[in-house]
Amino acid sequence: MLKVQLLLCCIAFVSASRLLRRELETEEATGTVCINWFGNNLDWDNIPFESMADNSPWGFTPNGCTEATVEPYGVYACATYDYSSGSPQIEMCNGDCFDGVCVIAVTLEPTSAPTLESACINWFGNNLDWDSMPFESTAEMSPWGYTPEGCTEAIVEPYGEYICATYDYSSGSIMRCNGDCFDGVCANGHATQEPTNVCSVGEELIGGDCWPCTPGNFNANVGGVCSACPKGTYASEFGSGACTFCEIGFVAPNEASQACEACPEGYTTEVFGQTECVPESTPEPTPQPTSQTTICSVGEELLGSSCVPCVPGTFNAHVGGVCEVCSEGTAASDLGSEACTPCDIGFIAPLVGLQNCMVCSEGFTTDGFGQTECVPETTEEPTLEPTLEPEVCSVGEELLEGSCVACVPGTYNEIVGGVCASCPEGTFASDVGSIACTPCDIGFNAPVVGLENCMACPEGYTTDGFGQTECIAETTNEPTQEPTAENWEVIYHQTKLTCFNKGQKISQPCNGGRGTGCSYDTCMQHCFDEEECNFFFYITSRSGCILYDSCDLTRTPAYSGTTVQITRN
Repeated sequence: MLKVQLLLCCIAFVSASRLLRRELETEEATGTVCINWFGNNLDWDNIPFESMADNSPWGFTPNGCTEATVEPYGVYACATYDYSSGSPQIEMCNGDCFDGVCVIAVTLEPTSAPTLESACINWFGNNLDWDSMPFESTAEMSPWGYTPEGCTEAIVEPYGEYICATYDYSSGSIMRCNGDCFDGVCANGHATQEPTNVCSVGEELIGGDCWPCTPGNFNANVGGVCSACPKGTYASEFGSGACTFCEIGFVAPNEASQACEACPEGYTTEVFGQTECVPESTPEPTPQPTSQTTICSVGEELLGSSCVPCVPGTFNAHVGGVCEVCSEGTAASDLGSEACTPCDIGFIAPLVGLQNCMVCSEGFTTDGFGQTECVPETTEEPTLEPTLEPEVCSVGEELLEGSCVACVPGTYNEIVGGVCASCPEGTFASDVGSIACTPCDIGFNAPVVGLENCMACPEGYTTDGFGQTECIAETTNEPTQEPTAENWEVIYHQTKLTCFNKGQKISQPCNGGRGTGCSYDTCMQHCFDEEECNFFFYITSRSGCILYDSCDLTRTPAYSGTTVQITRN
């Protein structure tokens, strides 16, 4: 608890000036919600909050974040989460949070102390037991640890190596010190950047040299160590920065697999990343209409039957596409990235799939954005002509007469430095600055390119799926034995209002964020099969399903969905 509090204090101090500006704003920023850092290894099914992502210590607090609300379930560390921009931001609060805005409990007096933009850290070494040390690791399996009281030989050497450095919050870069470090500043300046023992992703330090991870192992952290790929995944190449899920029909029953094993004839797997094969089944003919194929948004990909966000270092710019690793010269630090960002001048990405660009050594720089290697700095002769950097436009923009202009509705641009293109048939883009086009919903069509909105089908007509270009006549389904409209009633339709979890929630049989998503019909069937279930909440965008025995108390969930009341005879 002490090391967590130290780290949280450091983070809160770093963002204090930004939080003060936020408190002076009277208008609430749209797209910002309150969250809390509850801690690691939590059982989210048994607390009345929803995790931001699988295995994340952060959770949404839609009814506000206060010590009384969150501390019974974990650490009290409120923050705001801004998801309205292309790169979602988390900013720590100095106290409580309501409606996406931090509430400062005490007035911050003006201070002459500098605002910290970097922190002191130390390279303790590999294979450490962080739970028994008075320091907090900068990342899982990382040999680097925060030293909020300063980094000196006397402080750190009882627990590991003495190699102080500074960590820049804005760029994620690490620069070694020539001795001690205090308040994010090297006491004797940064060390001369000779060949260092800080290895890149996909490598680990062995005998003073960096060696690539062997097949079956990976390392996703700069300066980290190679670890065995978990079951259900594999790494076939040397120097892997991540493990790959086994495809459907293949399994990896053991850790450290170099390749997935094909299932025997007549057997397959239900989803990606499995450890055992199951018998193939032939669906029986049914008069029920088949469920629509799940189409994931940009920044996500389909795993099994659920949409999951792209992991840092990967991106997906296409609706219905798959996550791809960032190319050399680019990086993606956020979960669910829609595009990779070219490295700034002075930073490089020599490998694919990096989460952050790496800073060039002192005396070195790059000759432009998006570079893979550093070059010596040169002193240019004085010139009377101004030197103009080439304009590189972001996704959703294009260069027109020397300026970046947002794509007009009906067009999009998914590439940094690219141009706006018309949306293809079956899709539309209603917003200015779109980075992707959206497939038309069922019952709507886009028969031509470049549409701002899809066209509704005439009465008696519909479409046979998403993203269609023409309408077809509706068909009447045969009578079924499914529950009729008299058995259920929609009380909240596609809105952020549903039943309160605590004291009313029975179970959550479907969770798309954990690979167990289901359809609306399946969620309804779960409720009918559970004798105590009288309400269910179906989370459309996440394919989630929560069952309740009552709905006397309501809450504001993180995602919109439909709440249905079941009437039992």
